[in-house]
Amino acid sequence: MVNAGGVAAVMRSQQQWCVHPQGMSVASEPLIGWKQHRKRAIKPWHPSKKRPLVGLQILDLTRVLAGPVATRTLAGFGASVLRVDPYGWEEANIVPDITLGKSCTRLDLRDQADRNIFKKLLNQAHVLVHGFRPDALAELGFELETRLGIAPNIIEVKLNAYGWTGPWRSRRGFDSLVQMSCGIADAGMKWAKQNQPTPLPVQALDHATGYLMAAAVVLAPIQIEGTPMKWQTPACELGSSEAAYNSNMDSLD
Repeated sequence: MVNAGGVAAVMRSQQQWCVHPQGMSVASEPLIGWKQHRKRAIKPWHPSKKRPLVGLQILDLTRVLAGPVATRTLAGFGASVLRVDPYGWEEANIVPDITLGKSCTRLDLRDQADRNIFKKLLNQAHVLVHGFRPDALAELGFELETRLGIAPNIIEVKLNAYGWTGPWRSRRGFDSLVQMSCGIADAGMKWAKQNQPTPLPVQALDHATGYLMAAAVVLAPIQIEGTPMKWQTPACELGSSEAAYNSNMDSLD
């Protein structure tokens, strides 16, 4: 199913995940990875004491649920968030949750007119937040160097399901599947004495990753010894949130 482009996961125990090639790759990655591509001052904004992110323009290309948690949190602190969805994408039951505090629009990045609009939005933004798999934006003609050419001052925050290294770095996934892969659903099954996978009753990895992403946006413009603020890309993943969770898995008892 995965080879055909579908989304699925086999339930593994924590012990099995720890010796799996992808589990070992995720374990070697930081909770938040940082990449500095060039030293450029970010665009200024004018925060207030009551809402410290007022004036910060955020372009939100995320879907469900980690990315929207991040951008919703940033909106709560005053940031102006524009969520961009493709035409035809509908998840009516979660729209209130993923759009809270945001403006919304739709674009087709394969359409030239919409591509031009996207370039303008990217150029105007302080922060780009997205959950595209590696190379997905490049396939649309917006590889990293192109994005930097359009918006050299932008902070970019990205996430994926299974990490940035290892054999599953391009695999599609979401919270429930990561819980299946990494041992959480197996541990829940044993704890509940059930005969079927028992994931957490909430999307804990999504929420944890979302709050980490929001924190990364706040931390990204770091002033180093009086030099211009650095352009950085914080990279988060559900897998690292899982690793942090699994480090305390024994406390389930």
